[in-house]
Amino acid sequence: MGKKKSFIAFLLIFFVHGCAKPPSSIPPAPYKEAPPQSVKRIKRLPKPSPALRVRVVLPEYKNPRDGSEMVLIPKGSFSLYLGQSINGKVAGQLKQMELAKFYMDKWEITQEQFGLFLKSQPPGKRPEDVGNCPKCPISHISFTLASSYCKWAGKRLPSEVEWLVAAQGMETKPWPWGESYEPQRANFLEEKDGYPGISPAGSFPSGASFYGSHDMSGNVWEWVSPPYLPISGADKKIDPGSALLKGGSWRNLPGKIDLFYRHVVQKNLALENFGFRCAKSG
Repeated sequence: MGKKKSFIAFLLIFFVHGCAKPPSSIPPAPYKEAPPQSVKRIKRLPKPSPALRVRVVLPEYKNPRDGSEMVLIPKGSFSLYLGQSINGKVAGQLKQMELAKFYMDKWEITQEQFGLFLKSQPPGKRPEDVGNCPKCPISHISFTLASSYCKWAGKRLPSEVEWLVAAQGMETKPWPWGESYEPQRANFLEEKDGYPGISPAGSFPSGASFYGSHDMSGNVWEWVSPPYLPISGADKKIDPGSALLKGGSWRNLPGKIDLFYRHVVQKNLALENFGFRCAKSG
């Protein structure tokens, strides 16, 4: 009986070991090693930040002569600083100023629009071209030439007060979007905004003002006309041969040229970062 049990045990052991596969032949659990990733650095425009301020939606007007879309700035009483901004800090008193309703160009005047104006001028006054970016703001513009365009289009240059109200809205903020500078909301002198130079009008929608005007900060300087803010002090006076630029440009250091900054230059000066937009009485 003992021999029979031993023989049965031997058969069982032989059967189990004979039918089972050796460890080396057992397939591993399903797993596939991920291939090494290739890292490529592609220069892309940064994703725009969300708007910080709630904007109003007001009626717009399309100017028939040059096709400009214009936003309505309603009449009202607005708080404005009577002072100059230096390195992002404004020194001056707040003053309530009454303003009648008016329209402001939604975007800076483009090369394409300025081309229409040039075609209406005598041949001797036409430059060979206005640039190679039709949707970019026109530049190399003097105060006199900007005024001539606006008059041709049935509009005018905005006053300093009108420009400020269109840029800041109901609140005295240093930037169209709020209290602090943010590189992805405007085109200044840096690479974070995605443009080494001038950019097409409206490229920074998250930097639009309360009333919907784009590029009020950066891209190109914008001419404004008298009457200017009643700022006291001999060094604040603007002589008849000079005029005022607002907003800064792609050639200015970021965070320095806010809405309160006043850039006084000669009227006949026309640099590569000087542009404009127009206004129209309501």
